[in-house]
Amino acid sequence: MYQSVVIPWLARDDYDAMRSLLPRRSWQATYDLWLAQATRAAEKAAKQGAVVRKIEVRPGEFAAWLSRPGWLSRPGVAIKANPLLAYAMEIAHRVHAQGQPH
Repeated sequence: MYQSVVIPWLARDDYDAMRSLLPRRSWQATYDLWLAQATRAAEKAAKQGAVVRKIEVRPGEFAAWLSRPGWLSRPGVAIKANPLLAYAMEIAHRVHAQGQPH
C-alpha cells in the first residue's frame, strides 16, 4: 500500500483571488513564495515514498464549493479546518473513483 499526499495547486493568475476567498488563512506574501513552499512540500513527500497528487484549484469552482451547505460534514473529509485541502481531497477522491488521471 502506498501513501497518497494531496496538494492543492494554484495557478499564478489565481493566487490573489484564492487569497481573497480565504482571508483568514496564512498565505505567503507572493505566489512565488507560495510556489516554492508547495514545491518543497511535494518533493519532501515524494522522497518519503508518497504518491503526490497536485490538484489544480480554480477560484470560481472553489467559491461555488464553499457556498454549498455542509462542506464540513462531507464523508471522507478528514481535515475540516482547512477548506482548501478538504476541497482538493474531495476532487482527488472523485478523480480516483472515476479512474481519471490527476
